[in-house]
Amino acid sequence: IHIQQLEEAGTFEERSFQFYAKKSELDEQAKEWMILSLAKNMLNKVVNSYKNEKFPEILRNAEKFVQAITNGEYVRLYWKEDEAGLMLQRKDGVVFEAKEVSRGTQEGIYVALRLSLAGHVFSDHAMPIIIDDGFVNFDRSRVETVIKILKSIQNKQQVIFFTCHDYLLPYFKDEQIEQLSDIKLTL
Repeated sequence: IHIQQLEEAGTFEERSFQFYAKKSELDEQAKEWMILSLAKNMLNKVVNSYKNEKFPEILRNAEKFVQAITNGEYVRLYWKEDEAGLMLQRKDGVVFEAKEVSRGTQEGIYVALRLSLAGHVFSDHAMPIIIDDGFVNFDRSRVETVIKILKSIQNKQQVIFFTCHDYLLPYFKDEQIEQLSDIKLTL
């Protein structure tokens, strides 16, 4: 009798409609969750692959640049899997977090990582490396070393270097220098 009363009052139909509407909504949410879950799983695989396979090679190459930029003061660069992150080992064996070294050394590490990453990522399809006054906190020795590094990779990748510092111009040939103030732009 109770079911008959529900059916006659329309309550059963309303409840049935609400049930199927909620079921349909749940089905859509389940599909969306599945898509996001698969995407997350795929992204995690790519990140882990990059971290475990490619990142060590990038760090090894960056380590060579850091050794050159610091004139052999720092001999090892590695990633520590905790809150410390990027670590440097000085030639006397003392280890530092990257944030503990001088600003010039930090910027040298950053340049080394960027150059190593660019060399790795764009090894098949060379893309230009664009640097905008990236060495303003370097001393003369570090500037000379970085420019040597840039010259050593210029056959593999185009390097576009912007600067407003005239003291850097002698490091380049006249045909490599373009004064932007001399360029007239027409719109």
